[in-house]
Amino acid sequence: MEWTTAQRTLQQHESLQDLPFDWCSATPDPRMYDLDVLDIWVDIAVRCIGTLFPIFKEFQVDEGTTDALYVAMAAVGGVYCNVENSFHLAKVMFNDARRLALALVSVRHLGIWTVH
Repeated sequence: MEWTTAQRTLQQHESLQDLPFDWCSATPDPRMYDLDVLDIWVDIAVRCIGTLFPIFKEFQVDEGTTDALYVAMAAVGGVYCNVENSFHLAKVMFNDARRLALALVSVRHLGIWTVH
């Protein structure tokens, strides 16, 4: 099954917006990133680290991939990208991926299970 760009929404989960996050100023919004850039950077990440870490060699984004993992893998590709300012954007993406993962853990810890 081909998973198209139109099927990838990267929508913010409403339950996360309702939780008090004292540890950050705002919940990260992964929708700000262009899906084509994310896909290109994920491909770069798989090519660059897949040879060093075989667990990443077959990595693919699909409907089961969390926003945090998608953004994190793209950030890895951004580090290896030689386009001007890509490293700076990759740092922002790493931070957003970290905060998305922490938000997911917080939701699970609080017993609210609406994130897939």
